[in-house]
Amino acid sequence: MANQKSQAPTGLTPRGQFWHQQIRRWSKSGLTQVEYCLREDLSLAAFRWWKWHLGQQDPSWPPTSCGGAMVKPRLLPVRLIPSPSLSPTSSESVFEVVLKSGYRIRVPADFRAADLRRLIEAVEGPRC
Repeated sequence: MANQKSQAPTGLTPRGQFWHQQIRRWSKSGLTQVEYCLREDLSLAAFRWWKWHLGQQDPSWPPTSCGGAMVKPRLLPVRLIPSPSLSPTSSESVFEVVLKSGYRIRVPADFRAADLRRLIEAVEGPRC
């Protein structure tokens, strides 16, 4: 059984085998999907589609450091830092969230948490 998990399932096309291997390598890399795709020069959209597609065939797919379980995205504590690029006289309050990947997201003070969660997941993908 362990040998079976280290190889792509039989019956996959060469393209499917390629993506199976890439997703397995990503799961061991500790990188976000965005970081891994940038590093490997892969299409993020194709990566996510193949991850979903392979998961439709095998519910325990993809392998993750979380044991393959589906992980609900969660927000992490943030520290608010005044942004020098924002005018101190501006009447509109804005929060800037700096993600671990280095991306910065600016949201209005009246943002909806569900929208911010969806945006973070779209940028970085679900995390353990």
